[in-house]
This record gives sequence, structure tokens and C-alpha cells, in this order.
Amino acid sequence: MGNSDSPADTSPAAPHPHDALVKQLLGPPPRAAAWLRLALPPDLADRLAWPTLATDDAHLAPGAGLRPTQPDLLYRVDLVDGGQANLAVAIEHQSSNRRWMPWRIKRSLHRVQERHRALHPRHRALRPAIGVVLAHGRRRWSAPTELLPLYQLSPASERALAPWLPRLRCVVLDLSGEEDARLRAGVEDAIVALTLLFLKHAANAPHFGRFLKSVMDLAATVHRAPDGVDALAALIDYAFRVRETLDPGEVIDVMQIHLGQPGKELAMTAADRLIAQGHRRGLAEGRAEGKLEGKLEGKLEGKLEGKLEGKVQLLCRQIRLRFGTPDDAQVARLSRLSEAQLDALAEALLIAPDSAAFWAGVHPAPDA
Repeated sequence: MGNSDSPADTSPAAPHPHDALVKQLLGPPPRAAAWLRLALPPDLADRLAWPTLATDDAHLAPGAGLRPTQPDLLYRVDLVDGGQANLAVAIEHQSSNRRWMPWRIKRSLHRVQERHRALHPRHRALRPAIGVVLAHGRRRWSAPTELLPLYQLSPASERALAPWLPRLRCVVLDLSGEEDARLRAGVEDAIVALTLLFLKHAANAPHFGRFLKSVMDLAATVHRAPDGVDALAALIDYAFRVRETLDPGEVIDVMQIHLGQPGKELAMTAADRLIAQGHRRGLAEGRAEGKLEGKLEGKLEGKLEGKLEGKVQLLCRQIRLRFGTPDDAQVARLSRLSEAQLDALAEALLIAPDSAAFWAGVHPAPDA
């Protein structure tokens, strides 16, 4: 919820792969119920009728530029003895944001309750709203989880003022502080358990390959689920996005060993998709570099050279992801290709079965 450490930040936040993964795999109500029950204190969880959990977008305040004060996910749920409550979820992955999280949760819940009052002006009671933070940073959560410490009062002033100040506590599920065994055993849904483990380890594990091997039993269970293939694809894609140095070959090998040909194809598709996205970005960057260089030098040659150099550099990065780093002679061969040839090779790279087959298609024009 927001990217600034200031409580007054209202700038719209850029989307993150973490947010997208949580919303796709942990956001649907049946899965949300699985991990929210793990997060909430037992006495609180027991007061909620979990089969009634549903998304509650109607209670999100309309308007642009409100993301820092909107929950990332919002649910409504019946209470076991009547009435309803809201559960507002914030996805947190930057340790710099944590100090002000209780303040952000307060603002978020205030907006939800204001929206409820606007939709139901004749209701004589407020709907309870609880803030839940799903945190998965590198370090364990050590920031406040309630408002009172943010005032930084002396002990005497705190005793005198506390009864008259707004009070709020938020629930924090801090994945970095959770044992893997609890994340596995605490939820019955394999997709939820595997997603929580990926959020905890994909970006932070010292050796991703070892982590991936350790969860392939869960991955096999997920693969057999009705929507398991899509879930696994999202998880592997997430790993590539948050870990730039991830070796596609290692991921492909592990997936093939444990899931067979379907696992190999799934991992290769994720790697190819990453390469294709990089290719599109590189085309735009190459064109921009070429235009800038040409403008500065006042020469058409400068534009062309800038574009081609950018494309060669991008293609080398893509080749490294699939087949390893090209040597100097191979880079020299690429540098002698035309723009059209580089574009064609970027597409051929996606389907080449091996390095030899790819390089066999590289035919630079002879030197003049």
C-alpha cells in the first residue's frame, strides 16, 4: 500500500509482481480464507463464518489516485452471531514502508467505513473493519503493529493521553518470521501453501534451485489440481520477475525431473515469455537510444548505430538466459547483422531447441 515512508504520501504506486501474484493466487475468497485463518488470532478467526467470505469491491472508495489509502484486497464476512465485518488486506514487501503501516491501515479502514455509511445511511451501527498485513520482506517485522507507539510519548504522557487517542491494531502475517512447516501444515490448499512459500523465498533464498527442489512435492500436488497448471505458471513467472539472475536452465531441469515433460514445457514457456518481454522493451530502448544519439550528433548514422547496438546488447542478454553467455566471436557475429536480421533472431531464439541450432542460423554478411 504505497511506496513512501511518509504517512502523507498520496502518489499512485506502481504495480509489483508481488501484488499481482497475491491477487491472482491468494485473492479468490476460498483461498483467501485459507491463509487469513492462518494469520488471524484463533479467538478472532473463530468469530467469523468463513464460508460466507466474499470480495467487497463495493466498499472501495471510488476515485483515482487513492491507492495509498485503499486496501489491496477487501472482503466481507458474516459474524457467527449475526452482522458482518470487513477484512482489509495490505500487501507489504518493502521494509522501509513498515513503520507507518498502522497509520495507513487506519486511513484505509476509515475509507471503507465511510463508504459503508454512504451506501447504507440508515444503518445505526458501524461495520467492524479489521486490517491484515501480508508481509514478505527480507527481514522480520519489527515495526509497530498499532498506532500508539507512533505518537512517541513519554510514559507519563502515554498513560494520560492513551484513553483519548484513536486506537488500532493490525494483524501481520510476516512470512519471513514463519517456519516453512507451519506454512505447509497451516493451510489445506496446496496452491495457497506453495504461493506463501514462493512469496517468502523466491526473491530471498540464497539458492533458488535448492528451494525449488524442496517444494516439488507441493508443486506436484498443485499440478494435479484443476487450475494447477495456471497456478504453477504464475509462480514460475513470478520467480523470473523477482530474481533477474535466475538460471532458466536450472529451473527447467528441476521441473522436468519432478513433473516430466509438462513441467519442462511450463518452465520453458515462462522463460520464453520473459525473453519476449525483454525483446519488446529492448526494441523501444534501442529506438530511443538511436533517436537520442542521432539528434545529438545530427547524423542519421548515429540513429542507426544506436538502435543496432541496443538490439545487439539485448539479444546477448536473451541468449545468456537460454544458452549461456556468448563469447567474443559470437558477439562480433551479431554485431555484423542488420536490424531485420536481429529482429528475426530474437524470434528464432524463442523456439531454438539448443544453442547449436540457434547459432547455425546466424549468418552475418561478409566484411566489405
